[in-house]
Amino acid sequence: WMTPIALLLLSHKTLTGLTTVTPNLGMIALFLSAGIVTTFPLLWFTNAAKRLRLSTLGFIQYLAPSLQLLCGVFLYQEPFTPTHVLTFSCIWLALLIYSATSLLRSQ
Repeated sequence: WMTPIALLLLSHKTLTGLTTVTPNLGMIALFLSAGIVTTFPLLWFTNAAKRLRLSTLGFIQYLAPSLQLLCGVFLYQEPFTPTHVLTFSCIWLALLIYSATSLLRSQ
């Protein structure tokens, strides 16, 4: 839906000289392929999410931010204060309690 609007905007800016980048064939190909490259992982995730229970999917959704936190702390030496430790511990404690009660109900 946004492609025609983006193409009109880019064309207008190029024709009026308001752009700082002169589009060439390679740049145009990158713009056009960016949407396709972005769409495929989202479609794959949607297809996989349909096959999972919502509780499992919700639990998995906490993995990405947790891995990003670990990368930030260990790879980029970002500060991890006691407040961060407490917050992170509370989130994972809540997930542990939820998972344990779900597991006990299923048995």
